[in-house]
Amino acid sequence: GEQGYLRQFEKISKPFLKTLVKKNYKLEEELVSQSKGCMDELINELNHYLIENQARYMVGDRLSLADILVCSMLAPLLEIKGTPW
Repeated sequence: GEQGYLRQFEKISKPFLKTLVKKNYKLEEELVSQSKGCMDELINELNHYLIENQARYMVGDRLSLADILVCSMLAPLLEIKGTPW
């Protein structure tokens, strides 16, 4: 929800922003389902890779930019409880 001064406009801004985001990002149910399927497949591939690598890092034997990249891209999408997203 909105905070402070913007709270007065929440009833107007929320539906407007929701419609705007849905239209601009083309959030149609079929496309969202396809995207979720692709994400699930990608996550399974990454998980399989990590299991093969004895659950270590994506590249090499220490934390690298590849690990950070994967986490930074997937964490907001997965909405993991206890994270800032």
